[in-house]
Amino acid sequence: MKKTFSIILLLIGFLSCMLFFLIKMFCYEIVPILISKLTPSALMCIWLIGKKNKNTNWVLMLCGLSFSFLCDLFMELPNQSFQLYGIISNIVALIFYTLYFVKSCKQHNLFDLLPTTLVIMTLFSVIAPNTHKMFIPIFIYCLFSIVFMWRSITCIKAPGIAPLSKQICVLGSICILCSDSLLSFQMFSILNKSFFYEVLIMILWWIGLLLLTITAGIKEKTE
Repeated sequence: MKKTFSIILLLIGFLSCMLFFLIKMFCYEIVPILISKLTPSALMCIWLIGKKNKNTNWVLMLCGLSFSFLCDLFMELPNQSFQLYGIISNIVALIFYTLYFVKSCKQHNLFDLLPTTLVIMTLFSVIAPNTHKMFIPIFIYCLFSIVFMWRSITCIKAPGIAPLSKQICVLGSICILCSDSLLSFQMFSILNKSFFYEVLIMILWWIGLLLLTITAGIKEKTE
């Protein structure tokens, strides 16, 4: 029954994603767009709450998903002033995801900071000239992204985390980083706005969130 419930939620989430793209392409209506866009992250929260034998720090992941839900909401609203609220919501979500990583893995390897810092700050240097009034919020977001990716990579070396959970965790974090990077490139006119990029951004975003959710649904290894 538990497996059936998970499959049903996954199918509903998949159909919601397809509906979101179809509505976006053929008949843009804000209410159906919001419902179809917000459904996947809402279903992830439902699955995580109902999952038994999950990670003991799952509440932190749930809080992160909730703010990712708010980010989806604000970023889709037509008024551009809501974009700042979306960025703030995403920063708070990253904080909760990072706290989840910290609680799951006590190890600290400062050497892992170097590659993540180089990659993310290089991406920031590309969009920085076009950010204008959004320079500070985007810079702050990049700083939190660096810590987020660093702690995610650090989890690979944690002995108490199941191997599958480690791999899914890093892959999910990379998907989220790629999605956010593409979105920022579109927001600040590095890439032309196109339906293809919108689809790619959302697919990476939903896959990233799903993988992080699955990570929190895997119980820690027992020594």
